[in-house]
Amino acid sequence: MAAPDGPFVILGASMSTTFLGVDIGTSSTRAILFDQDGHPLSKAQHSYHFNTPSPGYAQVPVEFAEQHTLRAIHDCLQRARDTQQPPPEAIGLSCHMHSLIALDDTLQPLTPLLLWADHRAQKQADTLKEHPQRHEIYLRTGCKVDHPMYPLSKILWYRQHHPELFARASKWLSLKEYLFLRWTGECVVDPGIAASQGYLDIHTLAWDKMLLEDLLGLTSTQLSTLVDSTDAVTSTKPAIATQLGIAPTTPWVVGTGAGLAANIGSGAHDRSAMTSTIGTSGAMRRTDITPHLNAKEQVWCYPIGKKHWITGGAMNSGGLVRSWLQQTFPKELPDQKALNALEETYQTIPPGSRELFFIPYLKGERSPDWNAQAKGSLVGLAYHHTLSDIAHAAMEGTMYRMYEIYRSLYQELQVPPTLYASGGYTHSPTWVQMQADIFNTTIEVSGVQEASGLGAAMCAMAYTGHIPSLLTKLPSMNSIQQYNPRPAQHEQYLPLFQRYQQIYRALIPLTQSVDN
Repeated sequence: MAAPDGPFVILGASMSTTFLGVDIGTSSTRAILFDQDGHPLSKAQHSYHFNTPSPGYAQVPVEFAEQHTLRAIHDCLQRARDTQQPPPEAIGLSCHMHSLIALDDTLQPLTPLLLWADHRAQKQADTLKEHPQRHEIYLRTGCKVDHPMYPLSKILWYRQHHPELFARASKWLSLKEYLFLRWTGECVVDPGIAASQGYLDIHTLAWDKMLLEDLLGLTSTQLSTLVDSTDAVTSTKPAIATQLGIAPTTPWVVGTGAGLAANIGSGAHDRSAMTSTIGTSGAMRRTDITPHLNAKEQVWCYPIGKKHWITGGAMNSGGLVRSWLQQTFPKELPDQKALNALEETYQTIPPGSRELFFIPYLKGERSPDWNAQAKGSLVGLAYHHTLSDIAHAAMEGTMYRMYEIYRSLYQELQVPPTLYASGGYTHSPTWVQMQADIFNTTIEVSGVQEASGLGAAMCAMAYTGHIPSLLTKLPSMNSIQQYNPRPAQHEQYLPLFQRYQQIYRALIPLTQSVDN
């Protein structure tokens, strides 16, 4: 079994061996078949939406998530068979992080699947702000556990609001763990997903006994067994193997969290590089050889394997803002074609969107301020503004927040890192150019558009020995496009960014008073 470390290696081309990467996101699941150079051969995607039955809730019936994931895998493999591609040698998984589901002693769901955007545990998270070891917990776990996105506070919520359910729960799992259990019968978790729950010691890579027993009232038997990202189970339940059309002995490789897999798949393997990803949410990350956190608690840190860690920051908004625009203006923006046509109008809109600011916190906020109660706002709206101005301001507001995350990660580096962009936003040249202008740095668009999927597939490649480590540089990782900053636009954006920060800070007490 390959360990997740080692030198960078460029591999030669081969079409004889394939690997399946399954990327389970918040709003869709993608299954992509790759060759061993990292080039996609077939792909299938199934989209879905989470439910918000009450303010602050964000949940999905776990059976619904499983059904869509199985459909994506089936369709991808069927398309591969239709084009005479060989079956995958192994399947690797990546999944969105901070999800939670409780199972009873027959391993049946007791709860819906709660997502990272679920903030029902705000009060429980607030109590952790007063915990005497709060900062020590941050340094041990790499998590801002006093933010309600973390499952730690959600378990406290169940314990306080549903004590009978809490007492019946035999397992507390993430979505990826649940699917692995359903399909293979094994209850295992990689260090990255485990850390993102809020109760793993990222230094010892063991469950934190104090948090588990003293705070949550759980035992380690109620959690999964910790294994490496490149470990695998080589038995599939017969019904699942038949449904997917795979051999029952096809290895299922544990993989890791989607954000961590994106760093692996983008080739951002040391501190000289940083990834920028915008899907439903947005994030920036870098790879470190030791756990790295800052005194202001602005960033998080999760392990990939046993010798490397990903330090990063994330925001709840991103592509979510564009989805909100489509839901709010369904007649004007019924489909992607209409969004593309709208983008063509941005060429006439100057930096600042004609003095319009969009504060993009539609689902609270994470890094670097960790304000779960933040609200979205349109500031400066006037009669002359159009839908194009609003949409352009939404893109700027999202990128201002990404810039704040970038600065919190960049501040202690000696040289500017290379920025590799991936995710849905790379299909918008305006958005990526805007990022280059605001950040005043060159943006490299990776040749890998499915970075998380490739990262999952690379876990499978490492398991089979086709690559020496997860930090292997594949031929597909070469950049396909470069966006250079424009000095004049950057100079215009500097005061606008400062104004955005002032508006956000000024609105905090107002939005909190509305909540109260």
